[in-house]
Amino acid sequence: MPGLSKSRYTTFCQCSKALWLRVYHPELQPEDPNLQARFDAGNEVGDLAKGLRSSLAWRFFLVIKDGKWGIVNNQHDVLVPFE
Repeated sequence: MPGLSKSRYTTFCQCSKALWLRVYHPELQPEDPNLQARFDAGNEVGDLAKGLRSSLAWRFFLVIKDGKWGIVNNQHDVLVPFE
């Protein structure tokens, strides 16, 4: 049997026979004409999210000085003054 993924585990929890059919007889699965479009849209959103995450160079830190706290970024700009 091929490796166990999260979706295969979920399928098994819902219906073990459905997992068996998916693994050993995938040709018997009903075809959904919109399925590939949904996969493509999900992959596009994932790619956009990865690009956004890598383009964000800003990191934020909670800093405590002399018993007072503030928030600064990696450029040492104070975003929330120390109180």
